[in-house]
Amino acid sequence: SVASRGLGDVYKRQKVEQVKGEYQSQVQAASEDPQKAMDVQREAQQEMVKAVKDTGLDVRKYNQIAQLAQYDTDLRERIQENM
Repeated sequence: SVASRGLGDVYKRQKVEQVKGEYQSQVQAASEDPQKAMDVQREAQQEMVKAVKDTGLDVRKYNQIAQLAQYDTDLRERIQENM
């Protein structure tokens, strides 16, 4: 299955979540300047794609595994145990 093949790489999800968290606060800080907020969001998206690719997965496969983890408690627990 997709989940078992990419599970080791998903453990690196923490890096993607870290990037997401860093940029989330920047987007909120720029909320009064819509253009700046859009620029920060674009930069955040690029950084998250890079972080995903650094795991060795493509974005589609990474998203599939992340989505499976939302509904599969065993998978989610295995991912969390290894983070």
